Amino acid sequence: MTRLGWAEPALADLGLIGDNISARDPAAAARVVEAIRESVRRLKRFPKSGPISASGDFRKISVTRYRYIVYYALADEVVTILRVRHAAEDQQP
Repeated sequence: MTRLGWAEPALADLGLIGDNISARDPAAAARVVEAIRESVRRLKRFPKSGPISASGDFRKISVTRYRYIVYYALADEVVTILRVRHAAEDQQP
């Protein structure tokens, strides 16, 4: 099975997402962070589920309910989460 790892920027993104939402609604923050983590966990079973970027450097999946995008790299059965961004940011890793 594929292994998962988180790059430091992705962990920082997840922490900021939780902190920002928690300032308004702690329960909502927990739901959003868990939805992101659940989407990431699915990559263990389906690591190629996200489309490859035009550059071929990364893939991405959407956490559609909350409009977040998880950018990740796949190499040698290891998925590395690169960044987690809100869809409105329209930024790549």
